[in-house]
Amino acid sequence: MINMTSKLKTSREWSWLAILLIGMLSIVITSCGDDDDNAVTPEPVEPEEASQAFLLGYRTNTPNGQVYYMSTHENIPNSIDISQAVEIGLGGNTSITSFNGQPYSWNGDAATMTQWSIDKSTLELTVEGILSFGSTGYSGEAFPIFISETQAYVTRLTEGLVVEWNPSTMEITEVINVPTLPDLGVEYSPYTDVVKYEAGGKIVMPIWIGTPRQCCDFDNYDGAMIAVFDPATKILEYKRDNRLLSTGPEFARSDNGDLYVSPVRENSFIEPYFNVDTTQLAKPFNLLRIDQSGNIDPTFEFDIAEVLPITFFRAASGVFNNKFIFTYADDTWQWPDAYDDRFQVFGGAEFQTVAVDLTTGEVESFSTEFGSVNYRATLAGTDYFVSTNFDPNTFEVNESKLLVQGSLVDDFTEVSSIQAGQFVHIDKLF
Repeated sequence: MINMTSKLKTSREWSWLAILLIGMLSIVITSCGDDDDNAVTPEPVEPEEASQAFLLGYRTNTPNGQVYYMSTHENIPNSIDISQAVEIGLGGNTSITSFNGQPYSWNGDAATMTQWSIDKSTLELTVEGILSFGSTGYSGEAFPIFISETQAYVTRLTEGLVVEWNPSTMEITEVINVPTLPDLGVEYSPYTDVVKYEAGGKIVMPIWIGTPRQCCDFDNYDGAMIAVFDPATKILEYKRDNRLLSTGPEFARSDNGDLYVSPVRENSFIEPYFNVDTTQLAKPFNLLRIDQSGNIDPTFEFDIAEVLPITFFRAASGVFNNKFIFTYADDTWQWPDAYDDRFQVFGGAEFQTVAVDLTTGEVESFSTEFGSVNYRATLAGTDYFVSTNFDPNTFEVNESKLLVQGSLVDDFTEVSSIQAGQFVHIDKLF
């Protein structure tokens, strides 16, 4: 016979045991929930900022012309990888510059200035602002100069135009009408302003005067020309100096900050091809200097032809330790009979680079494994130069190297290179 009392007792014990287990499980689940609620969420880790950032601008050859790029790097790469760069634009109406740690690019076809920002962790470039110059009538080529965080300028003196704009707000401040380039009597090519410099609080521009478009009459004896614009008064003046025939698109810089008005290659073409009285001709190979007020210094000149048998002035590298460094061809080069063949000098002449002491006239060979070098920038006390290898027949760039200068004037080390392209800008953004 089944004992019912014992059976009921056993059932009650199992019921209480089940209730106890359910209660304990609830406590465990609740405790786990409390632990989750009270868990400390880790703070997001901020990406580490780069220690520094270099901006490189360069252009490359393509079947459609030259394409401009820029890229940022914590350390300058040994060679340029175009696929990692930002494409800026096509053609000669494009330029790249920077100011106060911020890159800018100019698109002359669209007449727009683009302001870029850089992520200090990823070094990624993004567009921060675009300023249109369309309403000012300014387009084409532009090389801006920055005077302050709120004051920058572009100029087009062939049209008598100076445009002031504010880099901080990306707004046009003022359109200033100035005197156009003086009439030289005949059409010259080139005849324009390009690069701008600050000297004595003024903007000083070399005026690049080439040769007459039509050979072979020459009637320009007035000498080199510069333009001086005063941002305070908004007045622009043209100044001539008959001690030098003409200057090029850039001044030669010195390591102490002086600016030199140097010869331009087109000066070399006048005497061999044009009908000219050389006794009345300004010196084609003279070196002048800009003074502290932004004018051509009347107390300084150095005639290269007095210390070297120069026939063709190719390019100036700069002035270092009071020595003018430049590349030239001597009088062993014989000019072709036809004016149209004058550029055969690039493939036919034997070029030399020298350093000439501007006090003593002593000439030293300036020999580097990179050939001719051109100053580009001084960043954190380091001087950067560019050496470019051109095809003598097509004038296209085969290769360009970015160099740093060592303790000696002719001591250079390669830090980067680009194939079929040329470095046009370098800056250290931070």
